[in-house]
Amino acid sequence: MTIAAGCVTASGRTSETDPSWYVINNSSIRGVNASVEAEAGINYLGRPWRNFSRVTVQSTYLSDVVNPAGWSIWNGGDEQTSNVTYEEYANYGPGSFPTEGPRANFSVQIDQPRTIDFILGEGYRDEWWVDTSYLS
Repeated sequence: MTIAAGCVTASGRTSETDPSWYVINNSSIRGVNASVEAEAGINYLGRPWRNFSRVTVQSTYLSDVVNPAGWSIWNGGDEQTSNVTYEEYANYGPGSFPTEGPRANFSVQIDQPRTIDFILGEGYRDEWWVDTSYLS
């Protein structure tokens, strides 16, 4: 596998108990400038900044700028993929259906979307750091 030319995420949890989680939901991942043709397959959904990286991309349009492998290693010889969680659910578009080989072997397709209750816990609305005016 080659090192990523560009990545949408670089999650970096230091331990399994770190609660952070990147979730990209109902979004669109495309080239930067619609008037310029972006090179197909040069970007990845993410790569692990640390060993416990955790990212979900769900219900998102993926243009052909997404590499068929979907996900990248950190560095050759220091891949940092042994404890990562890289998952996808119901993505669509040309970058969501690899035509040149499978997705990275350290990623999975999940059967149902990650809900906000699953990610933040059922009592998240009562937490001081949650601005519920953004939730709809």
